[in-house]
Amino acid sequence: MALILLCWVAAAGALPRGIVAERYVEGLANPTAMTIAPSGDILVTEKGGEVRLVRDGNLVAGPVVRFSPTVKGQAGLLGIDVFDDFAESGRFIVAYTPASDPTRIWLSRARMTPEGGEVLEDPWKVLPNNPDSDRNYAGRVEVADGHIYVGLGDLGRHNEAQSTRRLPGSILRYNLDGTVPADNPFGTAVYAYGFRNPQGFETVGDGTLWVVDSGETEHDEISRVVAGGNYGWPVVIGHCDNYPLTEVCDETSLLDPHYEFRWQTRVTGVAGYREGLMPALRGSVFVTGRRYGELHRLVSTADGRRLELAVPFFVLPGSEPQAGLVDVKVGTDGALYVLVGDTPAGQILRIAPREDVLDQNAILEEGTELRPADTPVCTVSQVDAAVPWSQGALLVICLVLLVWALRRREVPRAVTICACLLAVLTLWSAKVHAQEARWGVKAGANVATVSGDDVVTASLAPGVTAGVASRFEFNEYLAVAPELIYAWKGTGIDSVDDRHLSHHLTLPVFMEGRLNFGWIEPRLTAGPAATLVLSARTGDQIMTDRLNRWGFAVAGGLGADFGFGSGMMTVDARFERGLTEVYDDRATPHYIRTPENYNNVAYLLVGYLF
Repeated sequence: MALILLCWVAAAGALPRGIVAERYVEGLANPTAMTIAPSGDILVTEKGGEVRLVRDGNLVAGPVVRFSPTVKGQAGLLGIDVFDDFAESGRFIVAYTPASDPTRIWLSRARMTPEGGEVLEDPWKVLPNNPDSDRNYAGRVEVADGHIYVGLGDLGRHNEAQSTRRLPGSILRYNLDGTVPADNPFGTAVYAYGFRNPQGFETVGDGTLWVVDSGETEHDEISRVVAGGNYGWPVVIGHCDNYPLTEVCDETSLLDPHYEFRWQTRVTGVAGYREGLMPALRGSVFVTGRRYGELHRLVSTADGRRLELAVPFFVLPGSEPQAGLVDVKVGTDGALYVLVGDTPAGQILRIAPREDVLDQNAILEEGTELRPADTPVCTVSQVDAAVPWSQGALLVICLVLLVWALRRREVPRAVTICACLLAVLTLWSAKVHAQEARWGVKAGANVATVSGDDVVTASLAPGVTAGVASRFEFNEYLAVAPELIYAWKGTGIDSVDDRHLSHHLTLPVFMEGRLNFGWIEPRLTAGPAATLVLSARTGDQIMTDRLNRWGFAVAGGLGADFGFGSGMMTVDARFERGLTEVYDDRATPHYIRTPENYNNVAYLLVGYLF
């Protein structure tokens, strides 16, 4: 199954026949956005504050201009575009979070000169920001139809995205002199609203302004922007059919996106292909994704009202796990230029027909349909089946434990140890391969009892629980979630009118299967757990030395997540079944029969993941 999946991914990421992706330029440091001048020159923003020039496939030494941004989280030098008169004036505009005023976003103007470049107005216009957040800045800019458009994220102020008087969560529109146009729909700079984190937009030849909006956990969107449009956030994420109560859209003027990615691709840039080297792509809309390094191609439906996704047009190869695609533009030569960012080794890729294909005029005739690439032949020799030494060592330990357990007839304990070791292996793998990591806290109550021999007098007793939690998400359906939980547990002993109290540390490693219904994400969790008894007593008698200090258990249950602020609230109901005996035979005189007791605990926990 894994081999089939690898072959499927390889086939899905292949470029159409005759089209290749080549490295156009490298040497960029954490690039964030780019714009292409009428001359074909490319201006690129680097997160640390430098604007770089790419000319004829070469990165010009030294920056055009340099700004001083706050570089934290998503903050930095964010967006860039050239003015319509760039060929004569060399003027361009940038958006960034300044180091001197980190609670704001500045729009600044500069120009390129034969000697290099110079800053003209810094700041030229000051926009609001959130001093308590380093997320959802957006900060992309677009100069089109005699106006300046600015995408502003909600800055952590989710509810303000539904306001036409406040700027966060909006597409802003200004005149070239910075004034508010008289025909803006609300008398403010707000042109359209209800966005979470509009990471990129572009105006295509027919005047359509496309915008891509990054969702909270998934539901990334691409929409055609209309004056006065309300695109739903935070009332709706993605299409209205994500919600059981669809009247939230039926009874309002909320606009559905033209396409919704129902997995988290972290959209970053968008470009409409009008004409050029590949006429068969005319009318396509291309979207870059940061999370999986994918360039998506979307085409209009028959009625022209929606977009639909073709197979992934291009998937970033290589071994740089943090690299993603952060922008896409159509060059003056008709090729696609893709910016690879999120890495100190940033680069620009050029996607165009091979020269031999261009000479033969293959695939370029009007109306010719692009065919998929030749089906890749995927064999075992092409799959890296080498097992790292750490994984091999864990597997060897598990095999030794199983042999030992079979000889001593202690299979449950050995199987549990193996499960814990493999859980550590899974956690290691999750750290390497997971696409999203969250950290948080959990707390709640528990009720505990014991089962097994001679426990007819044991009854439930309440306790408290608190700890830290994490989650490594592979995709929107599957995650691994280790926790470190402290539990104060109690068991009633009716026959002596007393209570057994113990303090435990538990390390469960859960596999989580999730569903998504928009406002709620239910989960099914299960996995092994290692436990450590810190102390225990029955009445006034200290019992710690008589117990097995280390133990193993299995746990599972149901949970749900609810979006809250920039993170999520969690609720979990789970049951933990001990597999290690409570009492240590070696600490009990041989003439006293030690009962075979096992801990059982039910938990109800609430938490928050950042």
